[in-house]
Amino acid sequence: MDPDEIARLGRNLDDFALPRALVDLTRQRFIAWNKTFLAKTGYSEEEIRALKPENLIVQGESAFVPTDGGAHPDVEFYPAALKTPKEEAAIPGHLVKSTGDFAYLMLEELDPNVSSTFTQGRLVGNEEKRKRVAQVFHEELSSGLLEAVFQIQLAKQKLEASGSPDAAHVAQASEILSETIDKMGEVLGEQGRTRPNP
Repeated sequence: MDPDEIARLGRNLDDFALPRALVDLTRQRFIAWNKTFLAKTGYSEEEIRALKPENLIVQGESAFVPTDGGAHPDVEFYPAALKTPKEEAAIPGHLVKSTGDFAYLMLEELDPNVSSTFTQGRLVGNEEKRKRVAQVFHEELSSGLLEAVFQIQLAKQKLEASGSPDAAHVAQASEILSETIDKMGEVLGEQGRTRPNP
């Protein structure tokens, strides 16, 4: 994008009353912003030019389609928040990405000092929660579930050795439990874990 086009985009952004900025995702820099964006974030033009967006923008994991129905199929909307210089709060908004190298950052017109913990938690809380659940699964639950699989396998072997018809039911329970453990591990990001063969 040439300097004239960037200047034109910057002038167009000033037509918006809401805080807006354009981000070059490849070169990791802000390329245009409006005056409302600077006023809302508390950054100066020099700071915005020098800072990398990846250090300021907290992006949610999942893209969504706006409810207005006018979405373009090549555009993805992500919940996002922009960290402020005071680092007391993050300003919520959305990051709109297209197939190109650029994104459009739309900040909401909220006071960044109001409910900052809620705003930040709403945007990054799901990832932190997933990590906590994965850690609990790994540290506390997986060993107990694996022990249950071993115990079921021992019971299955004893039933098979005695010729009991219940051995098939126990083998089926062992397989179901093992598959469930694998699925839980995949969902929680624990794919490297191994399980015994039923």
